[in-house]
Amino acid sequence: MASFHFRLATYLKLKIAARDQRQAELMEVLSIQEQLTREMQETAELLETTITEARDGCSVGRMNVDSLIVAQRELNHLRSLIAHKQSLQRKLNPHIEQRRNALLEAEKEVRSLEKLRERQEKRFQTEQERLDSLELDEIGLIAFARKER
Repeated sequence: MASFHFRLATYLKLKIAARDQRQAELMEVLSIQEQLTREMQETAELLETTITEARDGCSVGRMNVDSLIVAQRELNHLRSLIAHKQSLQRKLNPHIEQRRNALLEAEKEVRSLEKLRERQEKRFQTEQERLDSLELDEIGLIAFARKER
């Protein structure tokens, strides 16, 4: 009995490799986004800590104007860092969407080739069963003909 051979197997392997590459690219951009989010959270926590420390420094009675000016500069710096990271995330969103779409397209191509392979293999198996059945019928007829002699 002959075995099934998918003639587009190499092409399918190439498409699977391309899909895996698209997935890796998406994961790379998502990890950058995650890193930005983490940095923003850390900066926001530092901002809250700085605000709390500045408030605590003012409630003691005597205010140190120089320390308030330094605290205000640090607060402005932290706020600008957060705004910059938010801007980077907004710029990153189209890249994420583009890579997601590329991954979806690559996944569609792989799925269609796999379905084609499955259909061809099923057709091959059906044809093999038909040929085997014909061969068994012929063997049966030859055996019957020999008995009749």
